[in-house]
Parts: sequence; C-alpha cells; structure tokens
Amino acid sequence: MKNFFLTAVVAVMGMSAAFGQVRMENVDIGVRAGYNHASFSGTVPAGFDLGSQAGFHAGLFAEIPVSPRFSIQPEALYFTQGGSLSGAMDGVSGDATIKSQYFAIPVLAKVYVIDGLNVQVGPQIGILMGANSELNTSAAATVVNDDFHKDMNSFDFGGVVGLGYKFPQGFSIDARYHHGFSEVMKETNSLGQFVDNDFKNRVFSVGVGYQF
Repeated sequence: MKNFFLTAVVAVMGMSAAFGQVRMENVDIGVRAGYNHASFSGTVPAGFDLGSQAGFHAGLFAEIPVSPRFSIQPEALYFTQGGSLSGAMDGVSGDATIKSQYFAIPVLAKVYVIDGLNVQVGPQIGILMGANSELNTSAAATVVNDDFHKDMNSFDFGGVVGLGYKFPQGFSIDARYHHGFSEVMKETNSLGQFVDNDFKNRVFSVGVGYQF
C-alpha cells in the first residue's frame, strides 16, 4: 500500500504537469475515498445469475482549472471491485465470487452547472494489481484461488459519468458510474482452457473528497 500511494503521488503530479499552460498555484490537490458497488455485465448460461460485490476506492486527485466553469481532474486510485455468479447445473448448485484490485486512473472533465454542482465525464484505465476467487458448491468443499489475477487481463479500459458537488470549504461529494469496455477475463486461463464469457466491469460508487 505504501508503494501504491507513492505511485499515486507521482501519477497525479505528472498528469498535472502535463497541462503546462496552467499555473501550478491554481491546481487543487486533494484526497478522496468511497464505496464501490461492483458487478459484471455479460452473458451467462441459463439458470445462472450475476451478482454484486462490495468494494472501495481511495487515492489522490488534482483539479486543474481551464475556465471558471470547466476543469480537468486526473486521479490515481486504489480501486477494489469484482462480482459474483450463482446458479445450478446437473443437480449441483453453487456460487463463485471474484474480488479484484486495480490501480485506477480516471481523467475527468468537470463542468460546473452552477456554483459547486458539477457533471463529470471521462475515460478510466485500470491496471490489475491482484485478484482472488472463491467457489462454493453443494458437491464439494470451498475452493479459494489467491492467484486468480493470472486468468484476468492486465488492463481494464472504461468510461465514467458522474455528478458531484464541491463545497466552499474544500469538501466534495460525488456519485459515479464506471462501465468497462474491455473484457475482464483472458480468452485462455492459466490451465490452458478456453474461457467462454464476455464479462466487463461495472461499478456504481459514492465518494467524498477534500482539497488542500
């Protein structure tokens, strides 16, 4: 976690410096954290259902003003998400959960509709840091795989839309939806087996922030 926050600081400062025409004293650096309600979208066999997984996010951001009503906000976040699958086949019922951790880098355009109230939209890239899975069935003991990241793609690209409010004291609150455009799973798993699914990440999140 220490290495993550060091990387986050470097990432946020680097993205801020990329907007060279903006004077650094006008850039607001802050911290943010919140709750993630995560799941997968995709096709599942008959008799199975996709479920959700609780997660969280925490990290740093920089708000870079472009005009009085428009700013760019790059962020560097530790982002946990995942999903679940449950159902029955051939008389055996079971459920599987996947919990994944990403280094997420959203770059958001923020449009202030009125003072404080803003609309957010932009891309987000996620770099997979780790993942684990748990399989429970009525026919066998629980199976836990702490190396499930080997079966997942290393990068996740998606889009973010959100609504936020920034208070004069520097506090902020927002609600966002992230939808992944890239598939979560590799076409072939670590055992060399073909994986027939088109799962993509989707996350509803609520967060709070504070700008220094």
